[in-house]
Amino acid sequence: MLINSNNKTMTLKQFKIIRLAVVIALAATFSQAIVLKNYLIPIAALIASILILFYLRSRVKEIIADERDYLTGGRSALLAMQIYSWIAVIIMFILYAKRDLNPAYEPIALTLAYSTCLLMLLYSMIFQCYNKVKR
Repeated sequence: MLINSNNKTMTLKQFKIIRLAVVIALAATFSQAIVLKNYLIPIAALIASILILFYLRSRVKEIIADERDYLTGGRSALLAMQIYSWIAVIIMFILYAKRDLNPAYEPIALTLAYSTCLLMLLYSMIFQCYNKVKR
């Protein structure tokens, strides 16, 4: 039995096992739905799995993460975003410069440029929101 029957709590280890099972089931659902060309099933499965995992996470009484984990996650996310942006911009410039060789390079370059701009705008807006909430 994964959940203690007397107080309906679960350990962190039990939660991690269930989370892994949900991820495996979600991956299988996504792959089958793509093969069957049904794109509503993965969306429903994703929403259901998010709700289930949020509910089960509220039942875990152990510490899942502390401030150091969040600080490390924030730093690594910022670094990953910066590295992605630089690589995308370099590839975008190369593809845009080579658009005469292959016309398909231009839409790829523009997609990279706009997606990088969107990423930077989202980061800036979320950062501003968090700054306002902290104060």
